[in-house]
Amino acid sequence: MTREEVAKWMATIHDDIRDAYIQDDLFWQFQDMIRENERLANSQSVFLYWVNMLFKDSIVMAVRRQIDRDEKSTSLRRLLTKLQADPGTAGNRFTAADIQTDMDDLDRSAQLIRAFADRRIAHADRRDLGADHPTFRDVRNCIEQLCILGNKYAGALCEPALTPLPPACARVRQEIFTFPWLDQGHP
Repeated sequence: MTREEVAKWMATIHDDIRDAYIQDDLFWQFQDMIRENERLANSQSVFLYWVNMLFKDSIVMAVRRQIDRDEKSTSLRRLLTKLQADPGTAGNRFTAADIQTDMDDLDRSAQLIRAFADRRIAHADRRDLGADHPTFRDVRNCIEQLCILGNKYAGALCEPALTPLPPACARVRQEIFTFPWLDQGHP
């Protein structure tokens, strides 16, 4: 890969990691609002169930995209593999061993997420996952690791530098939740 190709990949990866972090942060802000509203917290709302299921599938796949090793994928894991094969592409700022350590750490933190994404979200796989299912904390930890690695490699590969990860997320503007969403006469 040329330095220009690497920088283009890194910009795409950076934006995807940023979006995953924002999605995760906004979901948990929304969950806080629900917990603080007794009526919502005690409801058995199919809408809230649906929001949770959409988030689960979406955030797991966002992480899965960055750990993909497929030759056709633009992912952080693939970029690291390419850099390891040619550390000169990164200006020799990292050794192949340094990059391997980062890949091993990423693989370890994403192992449960990868299996869940592949066997439960992307496919209806008959293989049992066993008792090990990723938690939302596992996903958040992996996103934080993606942010750390994204910053590390973007700093070496991109000129001008990309905005540091994680992004500074603003609190959700809550005014949308201060009025009814349906008019009184709505069926």
